[in-house]
This record gives sequence, structure tokens and C-alpha cells, in this order.
Amino acid sequence: MKKSAFAATIVATSLVFGAVGAFGATGLQKITAYLNHDIKFNLNSSTWTPRSADGSKITPITYEGTTYLPARAIADAVGTDIGWNGSTKTISIGEGAADAEAGSSTGAVTGTPTVPSTGGTTTGTTTGSTVASKNKGSLSDPIAIGTSYTYTDQSDYKPEKNGSYGATYTITVHKAAPITSAGFEALGLQKPDNTDEVNYMLVDLTIKVADAWFKAGTDAKDMYLNIYRPSIWGTRSADGTESVIGSNDHGFEGSLYSKEREQTVGIKVAPGEKKSYEVTGQAVVGVPKDKPGLLAFRKQAQGIEYNDSFIYFKLK
Repeated sequence: MKKSAFAATIVATSLVFGAVGAFGATGLQKITAYLNHDIKFNLNSSTWTPRSADGSKITPITYEGTTYLPARAIADAVGTDIGWNGSTKTISIGEGAADAEAGSSTGAVTGTPTVPSTGGTTTGTTTGSTVASKNKGSLSDPIAIGTSYTYTDQSDYKPEKNGSYGATYTITVHKAAPITSAGFEALGLQKPDNTDEVNYMLVDLTIKVADAWFKAGTDAKDMYLNIYRPSIWGTRSADGTESVIGSNDHGFEGSLYSKEREQTVGIKVAPGEKKSYEVTGQAVVGVPKDKPGLLAFRKQAQGIEYNDSFIYFKLK
């Protein structure tokens, strides 16, 4: 399998910094550290578990006597903005962090940007209603661009301990355009170093989350609304022979993550409650070189066969 440049990420840097951006190899140093499963958290006098964007538990890392925690999970939990500037490799927390995510002011994109293959930038937003797809979302029958796919999913890994949660999700891919070196620079992102193997695209999509619910476990008493968002698994060639794992949906203006934070940061979903939101934004994905690529999401529910857990969307 081919891996995208987004696979190389910061794992943790001090008690407040963590996985917030994507990097090439420059500046990274290999170390030996330990996952510390004994660390427990209390947030505002309640038991709390840090989780990644896909809802999986994040375990703190201990290195040379210091324990490191994920910045984004901590910032979301306490309602603090956090931003990543790919051009300067700077993490910003608190006031000004949302602005810092856009990258350098030169060539910054406003509104919801699209970056065509020429490397120029245009502005605008995706509007208009969509119709439900007649496609199954399988590898052989992917969801057509401009149509929506709705499904119900839940995360129930060790529910007696971690709790369980779920929602009804609707995903619509509006359009996808190639992104060049100039396009990466305009977004304030570092150009990937594997463009000889992978083509990159900027994807506009909408995600609707309806009736988000949560059932408490012994270690989890509530859940945050930002956890309820399907994560992009990556892309796969239409013939199923090659994949590019990962994506980048944060760190630039108009990104799916930054748009989501405007509606979800600090909002809890307590047992017995149901909450909803809708977000339209962008993500950068890699696709196998010179092959038609499909955008892939994965369902989280336990007991689904691996190949049946994917939902595929056309990018052309």
C-alpha cells in the first residue's frame, strides 16, 4: 500500500501540545517512548478520556520522565482554539489560533477556497441542495459527486468501560480538483515529497450529523460533539489494487475541521441528550498515481467485516 505524506505527524510535544499537523521528514527525530495506560483524567471534576477525531482513545506517552498529551484533544475539551501553520511549523493555542491555521498571509485563501490544477486560487462556497444517492457506496458502485449518502453508525468498543455513542451521518462530496505546489503554498501547507507516486486533490464536502447520542460507561460520563464526525480513511483506486491512507482536513482556512470547530468546540453530549450539526469544508487527499481514485470513509461499529465497513465516493 502507498502511504500519503499525511501519515507523518507530531505525536506529542509537552503537556499541552500534540497531534496537530502534517510534516515531511525534516525536523523529526526518532525516539523510544512508552504508552502510559495508567494515566487517568478528570475534567471539571468528571472522568474524561482524550479521543482522536475518529473517537478512538488516545493514550498519553511517557518519555524520559515527562508525560506528553495530545494538544488537539486537550484544547477541544477545555474550549480553547488551537491552530497549525504548516508554512512556519507553528502551533498556536488560544487567542489568534484560528487565524494562525490559515498559514502565511501571502497567498492566503478566503471563504471556501478551491485550487485548480493551474495553481491559482478562487473563492466561493458550495451551495444548493443535494439528492440522495442511488448508489450503494461499494467499491463497484461508489456514491456519485453531488449526491448524498446517509447511514447510522455507532462506536461500541468496550462499552461498559468506554461508553458507546452514535449518530446518523449524511455525507456529500460536492467537487474535487487537483492541487499543485502553488495550491499547497496558497493554503499554507507544506508540499508533500511523494508527488511522484501520489496525485493530490482538494475536496469540497458536507457532513451532517443528526441525533448524536451517548451512553455512559465506567470511565466515560459524557462525550464531546466534535467526536461525532466520520473521519476520511483515505482513497483507493477504483480497481481496489492501491490505496493512499490518510488525509488533511485541518490547518488551513476553509478546512473541514476549522468549520466544524465553529459549531462543536466545548459542546457536550450527555446521556439522554441528542444533538445535531452540519458542516461544509475542505480536505486534501492523495490518490494513487494515474488511476481513478475513490474517497473512502469507514464505519466504526463493531462486528462489521473489514471490506464491508468502507463507504466509497467518486472524485470525478
